[in-house]
Amino acid sequence: MSIVIKKSNPARPVKLQTKKFKRDKSSKTWTRLSNRIDNNNPITDTNTKQIEIVINDLGDKKIPVQDFVTLISPYTADGGAALRSVFDEDAREFRQKMEKCYEIAVQKALGDKQIASIPLYSNKHDVVTDKMVRIINKVLQMVPDFDFDKYWRYGSDYLKSAVPVPRLEEDENLRRLRNDCERLTEENRRLELILDKLKMEQKLEQIFADEVHASVESVRVQLEKEEAELRQQLHQLNEKMERYLMGNENIANCRNGQYNFKLCSSR
Repeated sequence: MSIVIKKSNPARPVKLQTKKFKRDKSSKTWTRLSNRIDNNNPITDTNTKQIEIVINDLGDKKIPVQDFVTLISPYTADGGAALRSVFDEDAREFRQKMEKCYEIAVQKALGDKQIASIPLYSNKHDVVTDKMVRIINKVLQMVPDFDFDKYWRYGSDYLKSAVPVPRLEEDENLRRLRNDCERLTEENRRLELILDKLKMEQKLEQIFADEVHASVESVRVQLEKEEAELRQQLHQLNEKMERYLMGNENIANCRNGQYNFKLCSSR
């Protein structure tokens, strides 16, 4: 809770405005405060002038009630005890009212939620009831004289008597089927061993193939490297051959030129 202090002029007494309490002397808070001041401490012991100075210094600032009481407590006759007790009592009443309002709001919210959930529960009840009726009808179709009361009382013992399970007699066909089952089981084990062996061989072959592939790849890289070197050497030889041929051609041209010059001179 905070209070608003309006700066007063010298002609009028200082007035306090609070957001929670009325400032007239007929209010409940003012009555409690006046009674405590009148009964416990004489009003003459309170330094009203200093309190007025504090209020004027605050001006229009909004401060909490606790801070205001702390500011004016040194200038009151009881050190602000009456103010604190009154405000504590008001705060307690306010807290009680808020708790009551909160309790009412919670109860209303829970009630609304409970009312809203009634159709959902009703729908679920209908679904469960429908399933139960279907199961009962199916049981009665299989065992028309089934007694549900005895079933709830005796449980599985009643089921054994009401729904007898026929026992299969062991005959030649059953023994043959068992023998075939054992034979197939043994054959299955043998095939599993063969499969494991084949898997191991395949794994070894895969490892060998990976090693061969790695070796071939290494050889391929080496051959490509050698091929590149040979190509470079061939290119260098071609360049040398071209320079050599060009040099021979120039020499031949020079010789032909000198021979023609000699023929012309002799003539």
